[in-house]
Amino acid sequence: MYTLDTKSIKKTIKVYAIISLISIIFSYVYEQFSYGVYSYFMRLLFIVPLVGGVIIYGVVYLKKIKVTRISYSLWNSGIAILMSGMLIRGIINISGRYTEYDTIYWELGTIFVLLAIIMQASK
Repeated sequence: MYTLDTKSIKKTIKVYAIISLISIIFSYVYEQFSYGVYSYFMRLLFIVPLVGGVIIYGVVYLKKIKVTRISYSLWNSGIAILMSGMLIRGIINISGRYTEYDTIYWELGTIFVLLAIIMQASK
């Protein structure tokens, strides 16, 4: 079974920190051009990669937990799907509309994250 080394985990933490920072900047710039209209989904977009990446992988790195490749891939995919859902919901809310198409992102992202946890626990 393939497990990730600490070098890969450290790189992942850095990437998620950068993604969080880019999310903050993107949300700020998008809000500046939306004529004062904002969405909490857009404002809180940075929390998903911050919690899902930096904090979780930080705990994995500090506790020296061996992460399998499949759970690593599922987790990262789940975080990306959840971020996409928040971004789409934020953009649609700022435009003054409402849709339920983003619920598929929440459901699919949650399934991926739960599968990652199950795969990691069953190793």
